[in-house]
Amino acid sequence: MGGFTLIETIIVIFVFTLLALGTAELFSHLFVSSRNNVNKIEAVDQARVVLNKMVDELRFAGSNSNAYPLLNASGFALSFNNLEYKLENNSLYRIEDEESKIVLTNLKNDTTPAFTYFDSSYDDTQNSLTEPISLGQVSFVKINLIGESFNLSSGVAPRNLLK
Repeated sequence: MGGFTLIETIIVIFVFTLLALGTAELFSHLFVSSRNNVNKIEAVDQARVVLNKMVDELRFAGSNSNAYPLLNASGFALSFNNLEYKLENNSLYRIEDEESKIVLTNLKNDTTPAFTYFDSSYDDTQNSLTEPISLGQVSFVKINLIGESFNLSSGVAPRNLLK
């Protein structure tokens, strides 16, 4: 007789099942990897948007009044006008008129300050001002946001600092 035996059929089914499971696992890994990359890109994009907004708001701090725009300055908090940015529990909060909103999560600035302050002699090589920050000395603020897949920095010289 010219047919397959039961053993041969079972072996073929077993090999085919192994190949199908291996292929399914490969595609599953590719989809998970792709989704992780998309999440990282979205996190970087969100951090860039927040950083740009912070820089713009700080650049024009105090432009609508004659008051000194900086109200509080530390490595993990910055207050100006009616705004405060505060890094706490790996989240960046934006507080405006006592309304708090989380604008970034999963930050890794545990030991690295998000805000660094410099005086008028800032040239990118000098040491930053030490805490407690004397608000009257601040003429440049460097912002550093560290995430799982990014490290974004920017600096701003607020235009309306009264000296």
